[in-house]
Amino acid sequence: NFENLIDDFLQLSKMVRLSQIPDFPINGYDLIDLKIKPQDIGKTLKIAKNYWWENDFSIDKQQILSFIKNNRA
Repeated sequence: NFENLIDDFLQLSKMVRLSQIPDFPINGYDLIDLKIKPQDIGKTLKIAKNYWWENDFSIDKQQILSFIKNNRA
């Protein structure tokens, strides 16, 4: 019923407010160290961040950098 939907929504809303997404562990300087071209840094960061999200934020900096190294064009 409607009251249960409201309760479910409020519970979910509280969970979202209390959850925390960790800081993304790499930045443009890390990509410069990998010799990524300056014009490709933004695109590469976006791809890396999507990879990190798809892995539920559970992969660390080294795993992300390895992913970038292994998937260079």
